[in-house]
Amino acid sequence: MIFTTLAKVPLPIRNQYYEEVTSEPTKNIIKREDGSFAPELLETVTVLPFINHLDRKALINRANINEAYSLELAIHTFHEEYLMWLRLEPLLGTEDHINWLSLEPKKNTVFITKNIKIKQGKLLRNNQRYSLIEVDGLTFDSDEQSYKNLVGSLANWTTLINDSSLLERQAIVDGKLLWVLADNSTVYLTQQQIQNVVDAIAVRVVNLQLDYMAVKNT
Repeated sequence: MIFTTLAKVPLPIRNQYYEEVTSEPTKNIIKREDGSFAPELLETVTVLPFINHLDRKALINRANINEAYSLELAIHTFHEEYLMWLRLEPLLGTEDHINWLSLEPKKNTVFITKNIKIKQGKLLRNNQRYSLIEVDGLTFDSDEQSYKNLVGSLANWTTLINDSSLLERQAIVDGKLLWVLADNSTVYLTQQQIQNVVDAIAVRVVNLQLDYMAVKNT
């Protein structure tokens, strides 16, 4: 069963899903506040489950061997039972529909709630750590490799801005370094601007870790 938005996921299983937002450049060109032009970004929202629902038989075998998998089995079982119940929904207003409502699956909230919140917090922390980041009105990639590129540019700044080959190819202009943004457009950045991006990523990582710890300790 596919849900187009998080709001359309039934409340009993909504906390087992999250929305993933991705951005792709389109053919449309927009004008930025600084007067430069760049491709317009199209955002796509996909609703995905937090839990990787493995084969039920495999989960049962794992749970029998390792008690740690009992949570996965309980979550998987409830989720699958609930989706099956949704698929069997009769027409609204019929007697069958009233009977169907009385058969709504119930979950062991005491067992599941805290553990699923921890899994959610950890997954959100890991996903958002490398998501796009906006600094000074510009949107940057901040995946692991992009972060290394940012840090590496700062560490070798003097070498880069004085390199004759980079100057000749106009990768360096007026002491600024040419950089590719998240939408694949290019812009010249100062050393301080790159430092601002690195600082913003570092602060976000710490905040995400604090958010995860808060969820874990509640």
